[in-house]
Amino acid sequence: MTFRQIHPSDHSIPVTDLLGAYAPDPQVVAAAAQQGAPWIRVNMVASVDGAMSLEGRSGGLSSPADKAVFRVLRTLADVVVVGAGTARTEGYGPVRLDEDLMDYRRSEGRPALPRLAVVTNSGSLPADQPFSDPQRRTPDDEPVLVLTSARGAEVLSHSGDHLEVVVTGNDEVDLVAAMAHLATLGHVVVSEGGPALNTSMLRRGLLNELCLTIAPLITSGAAGRIVAPGLDEPVATELTHVFESAGSLFTRWAVKPHS
Repeated sequence: MTFRQIHPSDHSIPVTDLLGAYAPDPQVVAAAAQQGAPWIRVNMVASVDGAMSLEGRSGGLSSPADKAVFRVLRTLADVVVVGAGTARTEGYGPVRLDEDLMDYRRSEGRPALPRLAVVTNSGSLPADQPFSDPQRRTPDDEPVLVLTSARGAEVLSHSGDHLEVVVTGNDEVDLVAAMAHLATLGHVVVSEGGPALNTSMLRRGLLNELCLTIAPLITSGAAGRIVAPGLDEPVATELTHVFESAGSLFTRWAVKPHS
């Protein structure tokens, strides 16, 4: 597949190194680390008319190029974060990468795979959830992190050694404290939604970047948006790059700090 950079540029140029193109600025990551926080980007896909799913799942909007960017963003991350509802809807399994991407991570002295962290206020995780199935684990898998509240921890008290429960907050997850905990594991986090988690992070000023794939489809229907209702005011962003591949646009937006 071929990617072309169409912004910033006066003309289209080929993109030959996706890992380099999506690598976060080390100085920006270091500045976040000094504050005891990770640098967090969110990765989402939407149709031209703003739908975040097709027939109930985001995979219906995806493409081979989108999947390639998805894998690259996971490769560059220390932790992959997802809300429990999205994990359930999308059938999340353990994080998997191609062997060449795992070798890339090993060459940098990092684990072959990023950690998976699931956010749940209630602690409700179905017993048949693929990511928590011990039979699907490999020697490269570390326990799945479950970021939950004290209320949720009671539900998860017999979760087993394949899950590592991290408690912040009483009835709801304290996302600021939860993300600070992730900063002790690595400084780059990719969040994969869903909309409620995106809103909660935006309200708390936790997101640094949005990577948004715009699929060349108009879907209509009742699908939600990538951010749920609940923002107190609009959040300003700045467009930093646009790539194109097979009609899909791959946009990258810096999320501006709260004023």
